Amino acid sequence: MKSSFIGKERGDNFAEPYFQGKRIAPRAVDWIGPAGAINSNLHDMTQWLLFHTSGGQPSGIVSPGKLAAMYEAHAEIPDAFPFMFQGLGWFGQKLNYGLGWFLGTVLGKKAVFHSGNIDGYSSLVVAIPED
Repeated sequence: MKSSFIGKERGDNFAEPYFQGKRIAPRAVDWIGPAGAINSNLHDMTQWLLFHTSGGQPSGIVSPGKLAAMYEAHAEIPDAFPFMFQGLGWFGQKLNYGLGWFLGTVLGKKAVFHSGNIDGYSSLVVAIPED
């Protein structure tokens, strides 16, 4: 992951923030750290997602057992905010939170996801670990 940065630092190829169809100036969000200060690209995010979907292998940085603990429920989320669903039709579903991942089901399969919205940017990562 050579093109991922924290804070206002960015590589040469990055998306501009938009709000209601208009470009807005990027703000420094490094003061909120993991809640929106990570800048990345498709290649790096793909590597990160492959890391999760391959049980942490072949890197060996995290054991498959420790990685699996990230997808276990550690806290219940009784009333999730609608923006977390991003049009996935999960309204009314009981959600839990693992370690960095929201936990739910999609078409009867366990799904892990994490969404993010901040100053002109939106993101959503969904994975089905069993597939």
